[in-house]
Amino acid sequence: MPIDWTVFHQNRAAIPAERLVPYQGGWVAWSFDGTQIVAHSTASEEAVEEMLRARGEDPTEYLISYIEGPQDELLGPILLNRLTPEQRARLVNPE
Repeated sequence: MPIDWTVFHQNRAAIPAERLVPYQGGWVAWSFDGTQIVAHSTASEEAVEEMLRARGEDPTEYLISYIEGPQDELLGPILLNRLTPEQRARLVNPE
């Protein structure tokens, strides 16, 4: 199912910031409509994918993203150090 970015961003923007506090500094899997977080991990994007697979779900059916926390705002570019080489490569050469 292709993501409708307009719907996703509208729904995601409607979520109060305080609801995202528990997920700050971690990776989350969003439903394609942007209304809910269905899995999360502070370890890595791959950890979220594994959680979904363990539940019998296909990670490609979710949008996985990082939720910045206060520590990220202070560190700025140092956040890149938290990314794997593959993740850094995707930032430089997105497909």
